[in-house]
Amino acid sequence: MTDPSADGFEALRLPVQPTAPRSAFALDLRARLHRRLGLDAPPGVAPMPKAAGLEYEIGGNPDGEAVLLMHAGTATAFAPLMVEPDLADRYRLVRYHRRGFAGSDAFDGEASIASHAGGALALLEHLGIECAHVVGHSGSGVMALQLALDAPSAVRSLVLEEPAIHAIDPLWDAIMLRAITPLIELYRAGDARGAMEQWMRGISRDWRVDLARTVPGGPQQTLDDAAAFFEDVEAVLAWPFDHTRVGTLALPVLYVVGTGSNPLTHAVMGRFQTLVPQAETAVIPGASHMLHTDQPQLVAAELSAFFDRHTNRA
Repeated sequence: MTDPSADGFEALRLPVQPTAPRSAFALDLRARLHRRLGLDAPPGVAPMPKAAGLEYEIGGNPDGEAVLLMHAGTATAFAPLMVEPDLADRYRLVRYHRRGFAGSDAFDGEASIASHAGGALALLEHLGIECAHVVGHSGSGVMALQLALDAPSAVRSLVLEEPAIHAIDPLWDAIMLRAITPLIELYRAGDARGAMEQWMRGISRDWRVDLARTVPGGPQQTLDDAAAFFEDVEAVLAWPFDHTRVGTLALPVLYVVGTGSNPLTHAVMGRFQTLVPQAETAVIPGASHMLHTDQPQLVAAELSAFFDRHTNRA
């Protein structure tokens, strides 16, 4: 059997289609810069509203079905999808900053997958959203999966963008742990930003340039949130993959991967499909692990088509 980790932690270097910075992103960047400097928000820029301790933004079609976007290590990563017509014209889009990220409240205690899932549910309840399409990326894919298991009536469909579910197989779990242990040790030694820089370079050697093309200020925010990210990494590592419970999922599921991601990612997807037979798949060309910042238009099209197939037509 070929070792899926043969290429190491680093993914392939991929070209990313340049995208002109959008004004909404520039305003968000200005607001975050002012906050970092301890200043009031700039004139004409209102701070993001907060509920259940979480900053959030609502966009898209106010009359459409709700879509909840759960980010991974980059708090602003889903910003490009908020303005992609395939999604924004049809769906009510909700993105938020998880606990410890950007201006959201920190955890009172250790982070856990269950508490992240509970926070997402509390936000939906605050917004009066009884049921939403839920999108989780990487570590947040685990949180989205937990939300679907804990509160299936609140999840209309589930999208898993390269979820961190390597624990589905003990061998793959060990491979991933071996790859990231040096970074966890660097974080525990007090260099969270250095560990984050190395982590992101493993995903894309030019991650700063690639991310900044679609999310101005995204690289800086990612480094600012490094400690919160590694707390979540520890929570993901402690999360047991319950094969029996995951196998009971009855809702529509879309599993998304990029062509340039580590081969292990594709192997995990195949194993997940054997456990959840109704899971659909999508492969995004020209995308690394940073799917929706590498190729926001392609990801938006795949998500919209999936939601359209599983919308509530009653």
